[in-house]
Amino acid sequence: MTKHSQPTGSAALADEIEAAFRARRPPALGETNMAGRRAAAAAIDVVFARGDLAAAEHAARLLYSKSPGFRYARNLCAVFDRMPPADRQLPFADDLTKEVQIVPRNDAETVALLFCGNSQRLGMPLSGIHRWLGLMPASLVYLRDFRRLSYLTGLPSLGPGREATLTSLRGIISSLGGRRTVCCGNSGGAFAALHYGLDLGSEAVLGLSGVTNLSPEFNAYLRQAVNIARMRRELPHGLIDLRRLYGTADRPPRALILYAQHNWDDRLHAEYLSGLPTVSLQALENNDEHNLVVELIKRGQFEGLLDWLVQV
Repeated sequence: MTKHSQPTGSAALADEIEAAFRARRPPALGETNMAGRRAAAAAIDVVFARGDLAAAEHAARLLYSKSPGFRYARNLCAVFDRMPPADRQLPFADDLTKEVQIVPRNDAETVALLFCGNSQRLGMPLSGIHRWLGLMPASLVYLRDFRRLSYLTGLPSLGPGREATLTSLRGIISSLGGRRTVCCGNSGGAFAALHYGLDLGSEAVLGLSGVTNLSPEFNAYLRQAVNIARMRRELPHGLIDLRRLYGTADRPPRALILYAQHNWDDRLHAEYLSGLPTVSLQALENNDEHNLVVELIKRGQFEGLLDWLVQV
């Protein structure tokens, strides 16, 4: 790349960010107008997802210094400010192509099943969120549903259909020495965390900004309407009523569902499960974001939620 040339496309700019970091020079992030800032943010996100956190942080702080009012840069810098150091986590390198990634912790009796949302992450790329999750006293099983069907058809790498996936997960849990399970999911993964947690006899479920009702009628005027309609077309007989399942189960998990106080869609989905004896709802005050993970980290509340999840 010549002195005056600019990389084009998120992947190319991501390569430039990584190369610049290795060469100890500022990356060529492009213009500081809104289009330029968004392009830089998309590229930084690619670097972050690849697991090159040092390069992503370097670029994010440079972008923030140039555009301190840009929310993405401000939030990402705040996340890096609070990110635990990479010294005690379970070893893990995210493979973006895998549906299932198992991270064992020796002598742990708890297995945490972690359901990514439709963006295939848990509020942020797995390479970043693992800095927190990798400290939990539990073995971890990261899960992705590339078909974006709320895991209702299972995961092909674990078997043909949801029942086969449940059987494979039980085998994984047993192989890890798990005597208890907990589940966590965000956005589209929250439904699966609640659903699988019930069938696996999990002790606790943490849902962040989760969908809880998959009926087209409930979602007709919500942002999930198009995706729910697609799911109904692909799974005409696959509608699951979580409220009925939790209301009739003998021993449902204790469940905590978080949503932003001023996010109407997420609030409606959370309130669909209100009144169930083992389900608690918690609104994040003065917030309207769908992605709660970053805000929870900024407020210093994320660690406490993970403690709640794995508490005995």
